[in-house]
Amino acid sequence: MCGIVGFTGNRQAAPILLDGLSKLEYRGYDSAGLAVRDGEALAQVVKAKGRLSNLIEKTDAGNALKGTCGIGHTRWATHGEPSQINAHPHVSGNCNRSGSGAVESEVVGVHNGIIENYTELKEKLLGEEIHGAAADYGGEFVQSVMKIVERAVVAAKRENVIGDTHHEEGAVAGAAREALSQVTTKALGLSVGGKIGVARHGEHVAVAVFFGIGLVHLNEVCIGMGHRVI
Repeated sequence: MCGIVGFTGNRQAAPILLDGLSKLEYRGYDSAGLAVRDGEALAQVVKAKGRLSNLIEKTDAGNALKGTCGIGHTRWATHGEPSQINAHPHVSGNCNRSGSGAVESEVVGVHNGIIENYTELKEKLLGEEIHGAAADYGGEFVQSVMKIVERAVVAAKRENVIGDTHHEEGAVAGAAREALSQVTTKALGLSVGGKIGVARHGEHVAVAVFFGIGLVHLNEVCIGMGHRVI
């Protein structure tokens, strides 16, 4: 049993996340953590073992973390000892042993519950040669379309989902445009912020966009998905 809270808007996220976690601390006393991102800057992750008060002190009540988008977690250690390493959020990419600090990671996540069969799931996906990549994006939708497509291609190449060929790059770009076409009506004239995901299995490439949208507050969600065959 864990407590999870998230925020995106035009205010500093960390103090709001800490306030939310204070109302959920009964769901976990063993550790707590925050991940906050400020625009295009790297995500900042801070974790602390023990009560939420330790995290509040470590982050100067949230004032040490700048950014308007973030997630927070308070942990009940059902599996794995209470520690800073086992605390959430968890990150992909170049996280260090503690997982705290600036992280060059495309995925930062928290969860509630136990993934008992994680080894089998990992082996299954690797065995099926399913490869993926992800990237963040935020901005005014109309002005962002080409940048979103470019970011999908760059992420896919960086994670070796596709090779450095015009044909494969074009497949990702086409799938990204198809995904964006499915959210255009809803997102037109608004700001968007969220994730771009790319997945490949054999000759098949899929791109998904998952965005919060709004004029000031990103308080609605739109999802689109496109597919191409390489």
